Amino acid sequence: MSPAPDKFAKKRIRTPLHRCGGFTIVELLIASAITLVVLGLMVQITFSTLQTFDKVTGTLNTKNQAQFIFDYLRRDFGSIVWRQDGNVWLLATVQPDQNASNGGRGDTNMSDADWSAGALGTYKPGINTAGSTDSSLRLEKPGGSGTDRWIDLSEYRFGQAGVWLRFFTNQITDSVSSAAPVAVSYQIVRNFPQPNQTNDRERRYLLFRSVVRPGPVGVATASQQSSVLNSGYDLTDPTYNEIPATATNGLPASVRKPDREVMLALNVVDFGVRFWRRDPVTGRNILIFPASGNGTNNLPSNLNRGYAVTGDQPSGVNHDGNPSSSILRFTGTTHGADFSAANFQTAGETQGGYPDYVEVMIRILTDEGARIIAAYENGDQLAPDATTQAERDAYWWTLAEQHSTVFIDTIPLPARPF
Repeated sequence: MSPAPDKFAKKRIRTPLHRCGGFTIVELLIASAITLVVLGLMVQITFSTLQTFDKVTGTLNTKNQAQFIFDYLRRDFGSIVWRQDGNVWLLATVQPDQNASNGGRGDTNMSDADWSAGALGTYKPGINTAGSTDSSLRLEKPGGSGTDRWIDLSEYRFGQAGVWLRFFTNQITDSVSSAAPVAVSYQIVRNFPQPNQTNDRERRYLLFRSVVRPGPVGVATASQQSSVLNSGYDLTDPTYNEIPATATNGLPASVRKPDREVMLALNVVDFGVRFWRRDPVTGRNILIFPASGNGTNNLPSNLNRGYAVTGDQPSGVNHDGNPSSSILRFTGTTHGADFSAANFQTAGETQGGYPDYVEVMIRILTDEGARIIAAYENGDQLAPDATTQAERDAYWWTLAEQHSTVFIDTIPLPARPF
């Protein structure tokens, strides 16, 4: 007889098995893939934002520098002075190549300047074939003729060291607002921004503005006597073109060799001017400097890489003159065939050759562009598929144009000779 069922016995209920709180491998893979996609998007957005920020910041920095330079130029040109006395009151020259002179120190002969070519990289190219992609000289359209020679100023290239500009202007000298003529000079030097720098990667293209003091500051030494008053109002005077052992601000020699403390702006890889006058008969604007032409279509009839404002000028077509060779010489050394008298232009009031206005062009690298150019010049970055120096020089300009901004300003010159 089977035992009676225990009424108190618990009924066994089979429950289904449930997972513990985990993930399958498939779920983990899917989650990881989604996470990577999100992270990739975040990195891309962050990188793009940083690039945009750097670009905007670089653009603002270059704009601020350009505005700073133009402020000085407007003030200096607005008070420009010249006299019909046979002296040279304004000089502008498209400088020759710097890398073959003074051991790579250029016209200034500054001890820590360097225009020589690097072993693997290349510095700013020189004047090779004018107008070609590897040349730093482009004053007209290659292959153009007549008015077709003209190109926009933003497309100009003013040589390896740009235009060396110097002239006399009035400057306020004291609180009584008295003014006296001073000599000012603008030029580019490839140099260290700060003293005691030795790493080539720290070199930059610097724009200097030097000012020669109007009068002597004492009688004890000859250097204290040196001033515009002592040297006179002729920019061809040797005192404005000598190379002193040490650059000293305020002395006449600072026109050629500026002191580091008068550095005006960083990363200026090109600086140039165009001078214009209005024909009083036809009312047309005539380009005085710089351009080459055949004497027609409002263009000068010479290569015109130099320009001097002086009252001592013979008459001629388009006011071409034959100035003294002293205009073309610096401590007895000429600047080559491009700066012979035939390629130099003068202007005199009797021929109506004084300029009525000037256009100024400045090309400034962004901070990132300056780093890229420095890396390329020192061989850290190579030109793709370049096998010749011409191709490497052309790539320098490719980088410079991609990472720089051109600024242009037009400044009237109201002053007339006295």
